[in-house]
Amino acid sequence: MVIHALLPYTRSRLVTRDFRETPVAGRWTGVRKGRSHRDTPTEFLRTGPDPGRGGGRLPSGIRTVPAGTDEKAVTHEYLKALVEQLPRRTLFLDVGAGDGVTTRHVGQYIERTIAIEPSVPMRQALRRSCPGAVVLDEPIDEVKLDARADLVLRSHVFYYAPDSAWLGTARRILNWVAPGGVLVLMLQNPENDCMRMVGHFTGVRFDLSDLASILEQNGYRSTNLADAIDVAEFMINLPALRSRRRPSRQELVGYVVRNFSDPEGAIYIAHTHDILTVRRAPIA
Repeated sequence: MVIHALLPYTRSRLVTRDFRETPVAGRWTGVRKGRSHRDTPTEFLRTGPDPGRGGGRLPSGIRTVPAGTDEKAVTHEYLKALVEQLPRRTLFLDVGAGDGVTTRHVGQYIERTIAIEPSVPMRQALRRSCPGAVVLDEPIDEVKLDARADLVLRSHVFYYAPDSAWLGTARRILNWVAPGGVLVLMLQNPENDCMRMVGHFTGVRFDLSDLASILEQNGYRSTNLADAIDVAEFMINLPALRSRRRPSRQELVGYVVRNFSDPEGAIYIAHTHDILTVRRAPIA
């Protein structure tokens, strides 16, 4: 299984075409195609009802930003190349499909498409974009899906969840990836201009690096504490350690719970390996 966790948009750029700013009565007014918006927290930044809660309209930025960048083109080119490398192209799963533009693009290269989208206005646009797709309206943690997809995409959705929930979500999604399949997780690079602006005003940093590092690790994971303690006891009782003082079971339990509990309440003990390879020189 390959996990594509980081996709830097090396050729993507933010371009606000036909946009100018003019000071009017002490305020800045952005003029685009004859429409103006006063740059105030209560008017300029207001987006209407939350689409994820059944609101009636989409935030205007959802359409404005892609229209001013080549982000979609770069993403679609990348995903098409990825699909061409898949051993099978039977099922595509888009988790948080939004308006379906990318779903439609990828879906044309794969036999079947399932799209998960809980937002009402987004789902309406999704159905128009992808009339042949199976559309599920439950939140991801409530979806019952008995399927394994060759390509699973979660694109620019982690902004809507605290980072403490990312690992659990990623592991749930991994259950839907077929053997030999690929999971693609996308977010904006945390060092780009947009994300620097977000960090400047909010102090929040969206970064997939930590999640990528965790997903790359090998280790033992269990929701059964007793089983995890058995594993820990096995390791602490290796023959080479018999002459050393070893912890009591209570000490060991305390250490395991403090150091190895993950956000989902399971015990995860990293078990990476070092391999030393020595090549002997040929006979002279």
